[in-house]
Amino acid sequence: MKEEKTGSSLTILYDTIRWEEKALYEAAKKRGIKVNKIDCKYLFIDLNQTEASPYKDTIIIQRCVSYFRSIHSTSALGGLGANIVNPLHTATTCGNKLFAHMELKRAGIKTPRAVSGFSEESAISCLETLGYPAVIKPTIGSWGRLIALLRDKDAAKAVIEDRMHMFPLYQIYYF
Repeated sequence: MKEEKTGSSLTILYDTIRWEEKALYEAAKKRGIKVNKIDCKYLFIDLNQTEASPYKDTIIIQRCVSYFRSIHSTSALGGLGANIVNPLHTATTCGNKLFAHMELKRAGIKTPRAVSGFSEESAISCLETLGYPAVIKPTIGSWGRLIALLRDKDAAKAVIEDRMHMFPLYQIYYF
């Protein structure tokens, strides 16, 4: 997709149109704000753009459902001078269960009990502290992917051993 000139208008960056994006669009239109919509699935960005970046000083509302699409497009656009609602720090924190948990705790917000381990051995120790049954979740991910119910130590060892053969992201254990 050709990069659009966005000027000083509002841009909604999305990868899936949901009712929220429609409501944001309609609310901006009612206020007389020019709204550009960019489907991130078709976006390409010249990362070596000079001062003539079409995104410089543009206000972008980041609405991508895909965590990785969101953080990478946010980083690129922010690096080119865009002002992004839901900036990179917010996106990376909210998209990671452990990061979000710790920020909520730091802000004094009650959180469910959680433990985290950083090796196969520490994960099993976490579960001995937490008790069974327990649920293991990847720190990054949604839609219930790779969530597993661990009914006992044997189940835990099997799931954790399986995760040892996955990308390192899945070797940060969050229960």
